[in-house]
Amino acid sequence: MIADVKITPLKIISDNRGKVMHMLRKDSAIFDKFGEIYFSTIYHKSIKAWHLHKESTLNYVCING
Repeated sequence: MIADVKITPLKIISDNRGKVMHMLRKDSAIFDKFGEIYFSTIYHKSIKAWHLHKESTLNYVCING
């Protein structure tokens, strides 16, 4: 293990369409003034719908595909 590196188990939400994996959360003890980052995978020939939010600011990163 690398000195001062903290490992935190994070939630993975999985179903037959793919996974959503949290990376950072604003309620984490090791972060300050931050929202959250999560990763989403979509399996081949699957569809994921958008969710309704009254207001949202999003920053997306495509990690593959």
